[in-house]
Amino acid sequence: MDVFTSEVTMNRKWNVKNPNQGSYKKVLCVCSAELLRSPTAAIVLSRKPFDFNTRSCGMVPDYAVIVLDGILMEWADEIVCMDATQQREITKRTSKPVINLNVPDVYEYRHPDLMRLIARRYKQFSLALTGERNGKTKVRKEDGGTPAGNTGSPTEGAKQGSADGLAMANGHAV
Repeated sequence: MDVFTSEVTMNRKWNVKNPNQGSYKKVLCVCSAELLRSPTAAIVLSRKPFDFNTRSCGMVPDYAVIVLDGILMEWADEIVCMDATQQREITKRTSKPVINLNVPDVYEYRHPDLMRLIARRYKQFSLALTGERNGKTKVRKEDGGTPAGNTGSPTEGAKQGSADGLAMANGHAV
């Protein structure tokens, strides 16, 4: 590692804990290439009603503009991904909460349907997590809540009575 690379890494590591980021929840949004779904998710989750500090990245180095790495995962309080394969790979690398929104790669960047889907699925996750903390589940199956143990695949979610499929790992499964 040359001096420049070492200095960049040190700067990035310091920025993980930069106090000027405030107290906003830090959410890392992940998809394959960081071109369509994850940057759109970062926009949606940075706005009201969520108001999170967000970043986006991709998992496939040959395509991603910003590639998922340990520093980005260290920065995040929570990681949001788009499919079960991504969720499995990310959970192998971190113990932080990983939420699979189960968003297919069929949308254009910032497409209104994509933005609504991301917001709806994240809200469903939030409601389910709140209900789980209170000892009850508030998400109805027809709203897209996924029973514990679901890998997050749309087919599996449908088999278990879920309309949309939504899963979390390294935290509370919904």
